[in-house]
Amino acid sequence: MDVNKSAVKKFIIFSYVFGFALQAAYVFISKENYWLNLAMWAPALAILLSGSYAKKVAWNSLKGFDYKLFPLAFLFGTLPYIIAQTSIFYFGFGVIDASVDRSRLPLVLLVNPLITGLFGALGEEIGWRGFLQPEL
Repeated sequence: MDVNKSAVKKFIIFSYVFGFALQAAYVFISKENYWLNLAMWAPALAILLSGSYAKKVAWNSLKGFDYKLFPLAFLFGTLPYIIAQTSIFYFGFGVIDASVDRSRLPLVLLVNPLITGLFGALGEEIGWRGFLQPEL
């Protein structure tokens, strides 16, 4: 299979331009985490702008994904985060968020990985794993 160099170049340029722009918004406009979550969608946006070939490759790659393993992957991806953040919070090394009290900690520890893991990471996977990896 020949690599579509034009689609790959467009994808990489769009991914980095949008990713850096959204991360710059985080640094220079506001320190709100939604900028970083949006930056994680730069590769998916790059797919949309890279042409029909890129969309076709990404779609075909994602159709073959085994979604039955997702709960296991989420558990093992989230567990280290929960252990680390709980240790930091309870042993006084720092705080997750100044507004978080002990009663809300379990909710924060489950919601943060869901938002970042499901929302953010999906945008990256669509681009990097869905298009660039199979294309290269």
